[in-house]
Amino acid sequence: MGKFKNVNLVSIFAIVLVALGAFGYVALFSKDNSVIADSLKSWNVHLDSDNYSSYGAGDDGSGPKIGKNYIDFNVNFINPGEYKTYTFEMLNTGDINAVLDSVEILNNSTNVDGLSFSYNIYKGDNIITSSIVNKIDQSYNNLFRMAGSNVIEVTITYQPLDTTNLPQIAIAKYKMKLNYVQA
Repeated sequence: MGKFKNVNLVSIFAIVLVALGAFGYVALFSKDNSVIADSLKSWNVHLDSDNYSSYGAGDDGSGPKIGKNYIDFNVNFINPGEYKTYTFEMLNTGDINAVLDSVEILNNSTNVDGLSFSYNIYKGDNIITSSIVNKIDQSYNNLFRMAGSNVIEVTITYQPLDTTNLPQIAIAKYKMKLNYVQA
């Protein structure tokens, strides 16, 4: 009878070892799958360079130069009061959430006073930020989530205060850079 008792104990011990091994195997591979899934996530925040609209009297040749996160504007105006308005869409087609960290506006206007650059960024119908909103404002930092988009509206205006000695062409050169970071 002692022989059968030892065989039963060995059998029970073997079954426990196999069960622990199976649980360990499942735990190991389920952990690896989550690591693999996380490593497959992508960052793809960019301006939609194929679809933008513009209206107004300014001459911008073939349009603005649109990069992944910047827009170069080069607009010529002839008469005071002329303006050019653009609408762009910033997309997040990746798997990683993103938020707008900052907006940089570089003014390269060279030959005239009276040029102005303004922008608004919308999420739906709500203005999220504009050139006058403080970056500390909570709404500024919660712009953009996974598979989302923001609409950016830019207006460049030529409105000189002194109209006595106007150049033939007022040249407006601006660069707008949108810096997004992982949420």
